[in-house]
Amino acid sequence: MANPPINLKKRKEAEKLVYDYFMIVDPSGKNSKKYKDFFATMSDAKFKEFMEQMFDDFNMNYILDIEDYQRGITIESAEKALDFLGVPKEEYLILPHKNMDVENPIVTKHKVVVGYDIELRMQQTNHKKNSASIHISERSATTGQVVGDDKNGRSSDQENMALVVLGANKILEEFNGFRADGMARKNEAYADIAKTGVCSVDKVEQNHGIEDRTALNTLDVFYTGMGIKTDIVTPDYLLVSTAKRGGASDDN
Repeated sequence: MANPPINLKKRKEAEKLVYDYFMIVDPSGKNSKKYKDFFATMSDAKFKEFMEQMFDDFNMNYILDIEDYQRGITIESAEKALDFLGVPKEEYLILPHKNMDVENPIVTKHKVVVGYDIELRMQQTNHKKNSASIHISERSATTGQVVGDDKNGRSSDQENMALVVLGANKILEEFNGFRADGMARKNEAYADIAKTGVCSVDKVEQNHGIEDRTALNTLDVFYTGMGIKTDIVTPDYLLVSTAKRGGASDDN
């Protein structure tokens, strides 16, 4: 027959597999009930059509609904689900970037956890944040950070974390020093580059103090205005500008 009818026994087995799986990853039974209600509305022909579509379309999946602080998948339940489905949790991994020879591939010494890493660009990133700035002249007066058309020329927290992991301390000093909110530092560095073609980060940092860090000083003003004492800039309630004018410390 070109299109044989569905085997009712196999349909029951397929449904039971789905229900049992969701009971493992969600013992509350809410996900299992969702699919029971979903399949209950299907005729045998519709159920067969749905399964054939899922078999042919790799992007179709059973969706696990979770609720923050109420129900969610754990490592233990994920391992139980993998065992239930007969899926190995760890496998030897071939490293094609080390050797492209398919006859003699390089394989990891030990089995490792494998899975899918789905990477998608957010819609905002895809449609709006898709350009770069080569200028850093438009800056905020309160933070010293690039703003407006130049705001995408700044370094993000993710880039800083990557540099920390790499141990790129000097690059961090440059990006978060005269290339960040240190205006006097930036002017000196640019002057040195214009005169000699190079500049020394150590020299620039030694010639300027905390008063040249606009963002930190703004944050200190906010804390002081709230009556919160910090040692971000000064050890007391005095602002740097007050201390430089000879203002008395609250410790005196």
